[in-house]
Amino acid sequence: SADARQVAVRIHDQAGGIPEEVQHRIWSYMFSTAASRADSFEHRGTPLAGYGVGLPLCRLYAHYLGGSLQLISLPGQGTLSYLHLQ
Repeated sequence: SADARQVAVRIHDQAGGIPEEVQHRIWSYMFSTAASRADSFEHRGTPLAGYGVGLPLCRLYAHYLGGSLQLISLPGQGTLSYLHLQ
């Protein structure tokens, strides 16, 4: 049965996945696979873009809200992201 106090979101891409050699580092602050950081704001998108804080912060917020964020990556295929909130 459905629970109105919970939400689950699944996002799936087919962008090649996360390489196995870096999967253990994706939750680490300051780890990034970005090639370089552009000097202008227009190329960065946000002031924190490329600094390796996106995934760790998302997981921290999910835990703060009583949920979780999980990634399942298949190198060469894509990545499944699961966000559960309560």
